[in-house]
Amino acid sequence: MPKSQGIKSELTHILRNISRIGLALLLAATAIAITDAKFTKPPDLLSQLKLEVARDPNNPTLHLALAREAIRVNNYDVAKNELEIALSLDPNNRDLKSELEIVRANEVQAVKIREEISKWEEIVAKYPNFRDGWFILSTLYFQTYQDDKAKEALDTVFLIDPNFAPAKEFLDTINKGSN
Repeated sequence: MPKSQGIKSELTHILRNISRIGLALLLAATAIAITDAKFTKPPDLLSQLKLEVARDPNNPTLHLALAREAIRVNNYDVAKNELEIALSLDPNNRDLKSELEIVRANEVQAVKIREEISKWEEIVAKYPNFRDGWFILSTLYFQTYQDDKAKEALDTVFLIDPNFAPAKEFLDTINKGSN
């Protein structure tokens, strides 16, 4: 056998062993991760960022990161506060000013949506078989990141009208967003 084939054969043997070892390590790490996940709840990103900001309160970048995460979870009060702090630390930053204006506009929109939710909750309480009311309520919950409540409202829609196609399509949208 030529020397190059011997080296190739040896490398192939080594790679196979590494692959087996790597697979075993991957499986072990996965098992540990699954076990840990069952017994410990990882802190959410918002909480982690709050801790980082507490450690380094004069870092406008951390305040911005916290604000963006707060926006992602629809917590405009925290977002606005963190952007105002970041802007006080970096008053000439146009991006911070722009984001703060966007948050203020979204905050107004969120208040309107919460008012709509209250109105539709009253309507469906008064008219519990009002399919379209439950459907509207579901879409409003979804807009405020309340996926569980959105699904509960859709469950009521399906009890009233199991074949309501828009609700089936919307449930698919919610499920895609939850993944």
